[in-house]
Amino acid sequence: MPQTDTQRITIKVDRDELQKLIAERKVCYFILETQKDERGFIPLIAVQNVCGFYHTDWRWGHDLAKAEEIAKEKNLALGLTDVEAWKIQASTM
Repeated sequence: MPQTDTQRITIKVDRDELQKLIAERKVCYFILETQKDERGFIPLIAVQNVCGFYHTDWRWGHDLAKAEEIAKEKNLALGLTDVEAWKIQASTM
């Protein structure tokens, strides 16, 4: 049975391990509507071909569209198009 976004694996690692993964593979930022708390939407990091995703300590406000726009800007700064970011995210499933 396919996993839904809320059933995906959340991985907790220390910052050094995450930095190593980022240096070795492509990553992208993304927002899931279900990943928020009282401070706002929690930006997530997808690492190419690594199952699950990583939570950040940041919050990008309470407006879903604005949070998604920030993720898009961050991905563009990494040199990723929307399609490339989507492919990285899809590779984590």
